Amino acid sequence: MRTSCLINHYNYGQYIGEAVESVLAQSHALDEIVVVDDGSDPEHLESVRAAAASSSHIRLIEKPNGGQLSCFQIAVEESVGDTVFFLDADDRWEPNYVQRCLELYEQHSTVDFVCTQDRKLHPDGSLQGQALPSRDLGYSTARCLEKGGAWVGAPTSCLSMRRHVLDRIFPVHDISAYRLCADEVLVYGSSLAGARKYFLGEPLIQYRVHGDNAFYALEDSPERAYLRRLHGRSFVEQTRVRLGLPQSLMDVAHYEFCTIENPTSRECREYRRLVWRSRLALTAKLRVMWGLLSWRFLGRML
Repeated sequence: MRTSCLINHYNYGQYIGEAVESVLAQSHALDEIVVVDDGSDPEHLESVRAAAASSSHIRLIEKPNGGQLSCFQIAVEESVGDTVFFLDADDRWEPNYVQRCLELYEQHSTVDFVCTQDRKLHPDGSLQGQALPSRDLGYSTARCLEKGGAWVGAPTSCLSMRRHVLDRIFPVHDISAYRLCADEVLVYGSSLAGARKYFLGEPLIQYRVHGDNAFYALEDSPERAYLRRLHGRSFVEQTRVRLGLPQSLMDVAHYEFCTIENPTSRECREYRRLVWRSRLALTAKLRVMWGLLSWRFLGRML
């Protein structure tokens, strides 16, 4: 199983060295590391070039500024790994991250996508976060279609997936909409591509919190929330059409729900709400709702 690490970089010269070091220090070495620089300023470009020169396994691609998704698009196209790991240039991995994910992919042959728990890395070097229970998140296509995007995943540096999933997501037609928050494309796209997802609860990712975070440091606003939702729904609809998916799968939502290991009350409520608000006939709604409730409380379909 060939492995690739795809790193997107833009003006994070003060962090890229640590990010690359964390990849090279993995207990299971990766076959290739592809770094895409998104038109960084000269001083940051010098830093990323120095980091890329530290290993023959690293390939640096320099391109004009086009945003985070444009980096993903090129990196996916240029990489060859059967299992692909993503990393933002300001984050770091724990040394056994790749090994733990590969063990999981081997143990669960039907799993296509792994999202991993992170810890916040603060400027003073302190880490905040704890382990959570690992579990199979199942499939999420119906949920993603009905909501116009359902977040069943994690930030970029916590994500890995099998190549065949990426081949169904990319290429993306409109990359300009995702200069930031391009992890939505990975999370929503993998759901639409039919990926079975797994949450690895070990905190193996160090997500750096700092004043220059492209997303974390931004203040929320109605405009930002609106545009993000607009872009998300547009991407879901474009991908739905390209993959030949129906407009809704709510008639089989109970079957999808049953693929989730130990579904939470919140997940159950979300599926019930989606079914009830869907365009299904009343009899179909009641049938699917009964399927949801019987699985949630009895662990079997009646």
